[in-house]
Amino acid sequence: MHTDVLLEDMSLRTQVIGRIEATAYLGRILNDVPYGRPSRLRHVVGGINGGGFEWTAGPGADSLAGITALELDADGLLTRITSVYDSRQLEPDRKAALIGAAFAA
Repeated sequence: MHTDVLLEDMSLRTQVIGRIEATAYLGRILNDVPYGRPSRLRHVVGGINGGGFEWTAGPGADSLAGITALELDADGLLTRITSVYDSRQLEPDRKAALIGAAFAA
């Protein structure tokens, strides 16, 4: 990741800026976020400037589907990670916890 990487969850309306912050945020949420560890890969596209993948959330999310886009700089470092899905399908407590994780220290 680039030192100034931007991690966006458009559905939760959260942004995390910086490699250290993005890595910490992903560490806190990857077991709970729809595109995290329990998800299944559906389709991958990409090229020299980046790409993306379509995914289906794990068993606890009722087949929620979404996409994650990856942008790279000239050195091949991630500069932007953007995920989009229908967050209305998340339980309110889960959604609030994921948003709160963006502000945790």
